[in-house]
Amino acid sequence: MSDRGPLEVEFTLVLYGVVVANAIYELTFGIEFRNAMLLFAFAIILGDWVEYRIEIREVTSTPTNYALAFVMDMTILITWYFLTILPPGELVWFFAVAGTFFFLQALWNRLMLRNDLRTLLGGAQLQLSVGFFVFAATFELGLVSRELALGLAIVAFLGRKAPVWRQLLSNSPNVL
Repeated sequence: MSDRGPLEVEFTLVLYGVVVANAIYELTFGIEFRNAMLLFAFAIILGDWVEYRIEIREVTSTPTNYALAFVMDMTILITWYFLTILPPGELVWFFAVAGTFFFLQALWNRLMLRNDLRTLLGGAQLQLSVGFFVFAATFELGLVSRELALGLAIVAFLGRKAPVWRQLLSNSPNVL
């Protein structure tokens, strides 16, 4: 699951590239709300990629783990791709899909890293999953504008993930 030599490329890295390339196609020139949603989706997948590159090294390499990781990786990437094909008027669905994406990340950590329940509940992924479902509900109920809802989601994402990235990168400086 990890690169074995300087010229080898792992399959999941190719999958990340494919879904990101398809999403880039969706970007348009100009200041539009849809572009803000897409750029946020790119930040989410970039953070996921960095975490994946670090955490996959901790997974015990067995055929069962390899198959499980592959299925989970595919599911997570397909879920993220849905973020990039939603129209700008579907912010509730954007939040719901992002919440599902974070839940799948938490599930990946539980299954692949064997995180205990306490670690899972205190982890950024599960907290962001719940938070994004709350963002979907508050926007659907008309409690916040779409701009404010997206802005709050970005702040919550960065605020919860930045410490995680700092810790992961300080423990694995040669990940990229």
